[in-house]
Amino acid sequence: MPRKRRLDELTRRWQERRDERRLAQDRDGAPREAADPVRAARAASAFPFRRVTPADYVARFGADMAGFTYDDYTYTDAALQAWLDEVGRLLRGLPKTPEEPEAPAEPETPEEPEAPAEPQTSDR
Repeated sequence: MPRKRRLDELTRRWQERRDERRLAQDRDGAPREAADPVRAARAASAFPFRRVTPADYVARFGADMAGFTYDDYTYTDAALQAWLDEVGRLLRGLPKTPEEPEAPAEPETPEEPEAPAEPQTSDR
């Protein structure tokens, strides 16, 4: 088997195993490991998460991202976390998960009954 084809095959198999592990982890609700400070700093500086949408980034660079693992970790920056999760979802071709249901509205409290109006007198 030519070297390039062998590398492509090994990469494909690695991706499949990684994706299966990740899907099982998500399905089971297992928490992801927190990114260490070096990985978090590298992610924040390497990815243009404040300037480019995940879809645009994947459209431009996705074909070259065979081993994307940044979404395997959790980050303290919520914007970075959401961006990396979406890039990972797009790279794996997964459907978008349904949005979480909105929090139920606060139950309405009955308004205080209005005080009875003062009797009006007429000066006529």
